[in-house]
Amino acid sequence: MTTALLRSRWFAPILHAIFFAATWLAAHAQAKPLFDGPAHWGFDLLFLADLPISVFGFSMMWDGRWAYGIWLWGVLGTVWWYFLGRWIQHIYVSLRHGEVRD
Repeated sequence: MTTALLRSRWFAPILHAIFFAATWLAAHAQAKPLFDGPAHWGFDLLFLADLPISVFGFSMMWDGRWAYGIWLWGVLGTVWWYFLGRWIQHIYVSLRHGEVRD
């Protein structure tokens, strides 16, 4: 297993955490609502990238439980990307060796 592949396992969740924090900091720093300001591009991208988790997180925020929704979306979304990275690593190794391992 190459070190570049091991680094790629961590790249996706770290990138998600940074992008999530930057999007929400931009949303809180602007005077416009989330969907009208410049943070809406990051929000839209995060919502689509984290679809299984973002639906639950956003529904909690829509219901008025902002802290729980942001925690659910931010932390579990990052964990989601960690496991996606591990799955991508598994597929890459399997294809490289010409076999599929369970």
